[in-house]
Amino acid sequence: MLSDAQHKIGPNAILMSEDQNEIYMNNVNIFLTLFGFGYGNYPFNTPMSTDNILVPAHQAIYGGYTMYAGALFEKNDFYDTADNFARKMAIQFMFGAQMGWFGMGRYGNAVSLPASSGPPIYGIYNELMNQQFDPEIQYLRKLSQAKKIANPYFLHGRMQRTLPLQKHIPNDTVFAFAWLDKDASKLLIPISVVRKSTGNYMYKSEFDISRYGIDSQNGKLTYNVNQLSAYDGQSAKLLGQFPGNKI
Repeated sequence: MLSDAQHKIGPNAILMSEDQNEIYMNNVNIFLTLFGFGYGNYPFNTPMSTDNILVPAHQAIYGGYTMYAGALFEKNDFYDTADNFARKMAIQFMFGAQMGWFGMGRYGNAVSLPASSGPPIYGIYNELMNQQFDPEIQYLRKLSQAKKIANPYFLHGRMQRTLPLQKHIPNDTVFAFAWLDKDASKLLIPISVVRKSTGNYMYKSEFDISRYGIDSQNGKLTYNVNQLSAYDGQSAKLLGQFPGNKI
């Protein structure tokens, strides 16, 4: 059935299906990941949440073969837990997924809900239009701009192992993941602070690039480390040159 559908729609259209199931990967272009994100314990606290740890296994194994989109967002994300909306957006971005899948219905109260607003309400139109949450919209805009830069890695590359822990930074404050490009010649490391009013932090790591998919010939090769201009107001600059075993 899927093969027939692909043949009929041609190469300039895509097929999307719920859940990321490997057996359909040859014929489905993009998977809807509401349950994939929703069953994790953080930050997607949904009615289906468990104590499972959210791990980007699909992005590490099948990166470059398929795409992912969608997660559940609700009114409580703006009220119950500080910056939970931003953390959800950051995880979608870091996992290379198409961001959003917002319920835009106006149902629910027309004004701001109190804290602990009860059962999930997935219509967040009022919150997205509320000036109170302009910082969240600005953050989403920055992520959208940065995604244009990161898409070659997200769409054609693969996520790599976790980066060294930043023990001096409070938990759940800064997110960072490593993505290898399709030629295994470059590494992208997006870094984002996901809490407002938390001050400034120094993110500092040293690692062997060969552990992230690039053959540095035991550190004999030297690599440029660059800050990219990912969004308006951020300047591109060379941060330094380092041997591959001590990036």
